[in-house]
Amino acid sequence: MVKISETLIQRRILALLLMMLVVAGFLVVRLGYLQIWQNEFFQAKALEQRIQRIPVEGLRGTISDRNGVPLAISVPARTVYAIPAEVEDAGTTAEALARILDLEEEFLLQRLTRQSATEWLKKKISEEDARQIMALNLPGIGVIPTSTRIYPYGSIAPQVLGFVGIDNQGLEGLELYYDDFLRGTPGQTVFERDAHGRELEHGVRGYLPGEPGGDLVLSLDIFLQRMADEEVRRATQETGSRLGLIVIMDPQNGEILATAIYPSFDIAEFSKYPVANRKNIAVTDTYEPGSTFKGVTAAIALNEGVASLSTGFFDPGYIRVSGWNVRCWNRGGHGAQTFAQTMQNSCNPFYAKLAIDLGPQRFYDGLTSFNLGYKTGIDFPGEIGGTLRPPSPNIPLVTWANIGFGQGFTLTPIQLLASFG
Repeated sequence: MVKISETLIQRRILALLLMMLVVAGFLVVRLGYLQIWQNEFFQAKALEQRIQRIPVEGLRGTISDRNGVPLAISVPARTVYAIPAEVEDAGTTAEALARILDLEEEFLLQRLTRQSATEWLKKKISEEDARQIMALNLPGIGVIPTSTRIYPYGSIAPQVLGFVGIDNQGLEGLELYYDDFLRGTPGQTVFERDAHGRELEHGVRGYLPGEPGGDLVLSLDIFLQRMADEEVRRATQETGSRLGLIVIMDPQNGEILATAIYPSFDIAEFSKYPVANRKNIAVTDTYEPGSTFKGVTAAIALNEGVASLSTGFFDPGYIRVSGWNVRCWNRGGHGAQTFAQTMQNSCNPFYAKLAIDLGPQRFYDGLTSFNLGYKTGIDFPGEIGGTLRPPSPNIPLVTWANIGFGQGFTLTPIQLLASFG
């Protein structure tokens, strides 16, 4: 057998001891680093893991008309929540809350027994309901401040104002377009919890209120809006029309003073109405403007020197364009007319002739100078630009003749109105 000397054994033992000392020294240094230099970091991390944060929304800003009349405001409300880990008797708690919140016990029981940190039970409850719940002093049940959106004058220009969702987020209209501006900065309720999710009696607790959002002042005038609402309803019903629209604009600066659409909808119950009733068709829908467009054709012709206010026209009831008869609505024609009378009589052949005399390119350039074919840039979601094709060999001359009296292309009502502004 090979005999190992005592000296070699001692050297190996010494080497092993040195290795153990090095490892132990490393562990001591590492522990010291964590305990001393990283102590605050890990303390903060541990605290963060124990902290429960419940968001508190900021108060949404007010929307007012040009005179300062509030059209949409947020008023205080309450939201009731549960911390399932702190609920002592889910059945009794569900029964007590069901009576106040007008909710099914089974629904509440499911929420109260979930394995989650926090459960929303009902949002936007009244102050009276909140007081009743707090008076019960139910373990694991809390109430935090929130708000609800109301419209003091009812559904005034609802397609313009739009509405908000259950979390006070803008869903349609100006409530959506200016959502980031109107929505406040959220705050939070904070408390420290144990491993089971229960609040620590002497733990960290705090409340940071949310900051209110900005207030929005519109160009709308509530008095003009009410008159427009009544008139569009009356006119639509009397004529048996499917749809009616009135838009009132200040021609000096382009401000929209009223937008009335019929049929309309009730903001408070918007989900019960078809989407078509909720659209602001003044900016989201296009149509052929028809005779209302003749003023634009006249303006371009006068500006280009193709016609003057002294220009006359004899209307036999039609005009021949590329083998097509472009007819007047009055089949017998209007006979001899002055420039002003062609507008008064809404004479299609005259405005078709103006378009032909201008020629496709000059007429198209004149139309685009009114920004037709493009969006106006109005501050409203969902605006479209209409359809106006540039001249090409594929577009016959008769199409441009038809455009002269408002047919063969589309625009939005707001585009047409802006053309006269």
